[in-house]
Amino acid sequence: PVGPGLTLDESFNIAQGVYLADAFTQHGPLLFTPDVAQEVFGTPRYLPDHPPLGRFMLGVSHSLTSTFITGSEETLYNVPAARLGSCAAFGLTVLLLSEFSRRKYGLTTGLLVAGMLTGMPHLMGHSRLAALESCTNLAWVAAMIPLLTWWTRSTAPTTLQAAVSGIFWGLLLLTKVQGIFLPVLLFLWAAAQFREKSIRPLAVFGTLGAIIFFVGWPWLWLDPVKNV
Repeated sequence: PVGPGLTLDESFNIAQGVYLADAFTQHGPLLFTPDVAQEVFGTPRYLPDHPPLGRFMLGVSHSLTSTFITGSEETLYNVPAARLGSCAAFGLTVLLLSEFSRRKYGLTTGLLVAGMLTGMPHLMGHSRLAALESCTNLAWVAAMIPLLTWWTRSTAPTTLQAAVSGIFWGLLLLTKVQGIFLPVLLFLWAAAQFREKSIRPLAVFGTLGAIIFFVGWPWLWLDPVKNV
């Protein structure tokens, strides 16, 4: 169908996303067992240049919508169907950030945030491609909202709040490993803001995030030291 031409990244992302979605459909939770992990992630067909969550989103979109989009009957993959995963990620990003802004600063600010995001050409452009940028933006926003909500108060976050923050950081890492820079910023902020009371929430945040990242990417298990 008429639309942007296929980009180089999409040729990897769509194929890997469909592969991951098919593997999860076939194995379900057993995908997170050693034998199945070796079968799925130990084959040369699997490309571990990026964590799996963003590509998995594109693959799920391909699986759910390809039967409704015509024009790709003679090809192995339905490119527009996979691109809808980026569209969905962009829509959720706008929803999360505008709703957060509305609750914190009022309706006018929330509407302006939504309008500003949808008016950014590079964001709108990437939401039309089966690339990782839109999924990464969503993961960053989802990881930042708990920090902006709970880590900016006069008192340190509770253990539960730190745990939820860590879970979303782990999901960010599973989308793209550039999320490794977030704890550096958080450590500097928390140490300045809460002093010694920052030790517990930072420990919970870092530990749980690392566990989510390691458990959620079975390829790491195959050779933990080398792959990590």
